[in-house]
Amino acid sequence: FPIMNLQERVLGVLSCRYVDEVVIGAPWEVSEDMIKTFNISMVAHGTEYESTGGRADYEAAYRVPKDRGIFVEVPSDKSISIDEIIQ
Repeated sequence: FPIMNLQERVLGVLSCRYVDEVVIGAPWEVSEDMIKTFNISMVAHGTEYESTGGRADYEAAYRVPKDRGIFVEVPSDKSISIDEIIQ
């Protein structure tokens, strides 16, 4: 249950200093073609991957940017949950 709608999330991400563009509807797996098409220089993802397909799915989705050396993993803060934020 998202707290913010898609437009609000996109605007939030775009407000980050190092973000140039947000690709809405992007596939889960970051491919070589996607990197070239959008001229992607960096791919970032939080360490919270348990809610997706687990570690194996996470590794497969980011294999190409990791191989190219343009992937950064941002530590996720597990000290607070969405449920706590909503309350």
